[in-house]
Amino acid sequence: MTKMMAPQTRQRSTWMTATANVSLATKGRKLSIYLTEIVKIVKLKSSIELAFLLWKDDASPDDDVAMNAEPALDFGDYRQQPVLRMLYEAFNSADEVRSINLLHSGLLNTVNLEDFGGVINYLCYLALSPAYGDLGSAAFKALLNVWTTSRNRTPGVTLKSVLTAVSGLGARSELLKLNRGKLPTLDHQRRESLVFRLLKLTGVSARLLIPDEMPEILLVLLAIALDSSTSVAIQQEIAIVLNAIFQSIADPNVVAEIEPVICTKIVSFISKIDVANIAYIVNVLAGGPGRGTRVARWVARCVLLGKTRVTEAEYCHTPSIDSLSAILIQGAKTSCQAFQDKKGTDYIAMGYYTQILAIALTDIPNYMPQEIAAAAAFKAENSVQNSPSKEKFETPLQHLHSCIIFLHRKITDHGSNIERSRTKAALLTLAMRLHFQLTAGSRKPSNIQAYLIKKEKGN
Repeated sequence: MTKMMAPQTRQRSTWMTATANVSLATKGRKLSIYLTEIVKIVKLKSSIELAFLLWKDDASPDDDVAMNAEPALDFGDYRQQPVLRMLYEAFNSADEVRSINLLHSGLLNTVNLEDFGGVINYLCYLALSPAYGDLGSAAFKALLNVWTTSRNRTPGVTLKSVLTAVSGLGARSELLKLNRGKLPTLDHQRRESLVFRLLKLTGVSARLLIPDEMPEILLVLLAIALDSSTSVAIQQEIAIVLNAIFQSIADPNVVAEIEPVICTKIVSFISKIDVANIAYIVNVLAGGPGRGTRVARWVARCVLLGKTRVTEAEYCHTPSIDSLSAILIQGAKTSCQAFQDKKGTDYIAMGYYTQILAIALTDIPNYMPQEIAAAAAFKAENSVQNSPSKEKFETPLQHLHSCIIFLHRKITDHGSNIERSRTKAALLTLAMRLHFQLTAGSRKPSNIQAYLIKKEKGN
């Protein structure tokens, strides 16, 4: 992936919040401080980059004049299949009416397309190309029918089909390493309908995707999610498709070999965008259960620790917590300086990094056996020495919690800096969640008998 420029496209809703802090009773120097902060926020609104532009609507002199080439009509050994032979002849003779009727007839469902990937690829091109109207709609419905009813291992959407589709819709070639082509004349509604088709086809055929192509397909989906013009409906559909792809890999509780590859691809992709976009991507990945959340945790961890690659050897359910605590220690020279509270600290960036840290800590229950074992080992060591330790013992998660609380208390906030107040509140929210999860996880399991005994003693 080449470096992506992320122009400002979304407005932060901080103006009204800042204005509300200026009361009519405020006078003198205090009023001056508030007004200064408002001016700062207005300037920040024009500099914060919350999304990048994926779609290119205007042609530039550097664009090639040739349209993206239509794929070859390669149906393989279609002559042995009457349905494919009729469909090939209709396409080859440009008989649109006959082609549409054949696709609508459902006859394609009777053919075993396992060895006819060229048929699927051509139908994908028709369904996702802005050049076809009714024929594209018929191809789209035919593909849905084939993938939802066929019991055979029919080929799914390929990476080439996905890249061809987004290129034909006007995606910037420098973002996704696409072949340049003449930009189509598309309005927003038409493009959105074709993007919806792409998502629908990808989701329905998720179990049929080529495993090695999954990481790149996921990147395309995330790039669409980041675009400022992407509607809420498309965002929701992207979340559904992401979950479908993650579920198709293997059982959610099984750590698949491809997961570190996916993490590495995503980390490489987001390393070229700003922290606001990174926080958004991590939240999108964490929106689903199981594998998606695990991938999101590792991506968040890599961002915080400045890592660019995840190896299969280190990938697991419960990576080390100590390395996350290290970036919160004040005065430490770490790869992530966003949590260092000092003069000139960017509290907006710290707020986004706090969101990322919260995603990295979304699997606390799995850490509890380690936490309980560490506490028990310390207790046993003290009992052998027959002398209680004067040092306060903290498990890794307890130490992390203490670091967050220390940072929260260190940030001085008199209500004069809105972003600082928000970041301070976000840190406290994260600390409270950790506290309650640790408290709940360290309690011994209770039953009705223990409850009745406790109640009887109380009386």
